[in-house]
Amino acid sequence: MTQCLYIFKKLNLVNILVTGAAGFIGSVLASNLSRDNYDVVTIDNLSTGYEENIPSSVEFIRGDCHDPAIIAKLRNKRFDAIIHIAGQS
Repeated sequence: MTQCLYIFKKLNLVNILVTGAAGFIGSVLASNLSRDNYDVVTIDNLSTGYEENIPSSVEFIRGDCHDPAIIAKLRNKRFDAIIHIAGQS
């Protein structure tokens, strides 16, 4: 996590999309990014996570990452980095 934030700062990456921020790992990641003044947007379908895990400072889009209607909501946004941790193994 610390290395990730270091690289983002070094490269001046500030607009971050985090998929899966309602889960444990995603919520901690989104929280830390937001705390460090990154602009964070998340997509999550809440199939295994909980909306209350998502920090209030993060823009939350509820839905599946592969849904064209959800992707359409991102068309006017610019992301410097995408951290894709949604999904199940």
